[in-house]
Amino acid sequence: MAYTPKPEDASQSSGISLRNSWEGQFKDSPETAEILPLQAKLSPILKQAWKGGSPNDISFLTADLAGLWEVSRVHIKLVNKLIKMKRRPNRKALQQLLIDIEINWFSDAPGHLKTMKGEIGRLRKSLWTD
Repeated sequence: MAYTPKPEDASQSSGISLRNSWEGQFKDSPETAEILPLQAKLSPILKQAWKGGSPNDISFLTADLAGLWEVSRVHIKLVNKLIKMKRRPNRKALQQLLIDIEINWFSDAPGHLKTMKGEIGRLRKSLWTD
């Protein structure tokens, strides 16, 4: 679930556009393409393990696990770009890369973490009561 910033989110001071950087960069990426097959693999496992879980509980946990998978894969891609910059990175490219990392972790990940915390707690509790 990649974040697509609005034009008004663009950084005015540095001239770096969040929209130009993020939009399209990961939208059709291999990381995003992995999500549906991953969810298809996770869902039956969670349904089997969480017999008392509602379809919504299972669906949300599946989406959150897959979403965090995507966040981590994007993070690896971004860190690899940083490594390729070597010792003296281009200042503008580094600023843009840091914006992308910030969006990935502080816009995309928190929602998944927040809902997943309750879902995992309920799943774990159900495993002790079965």
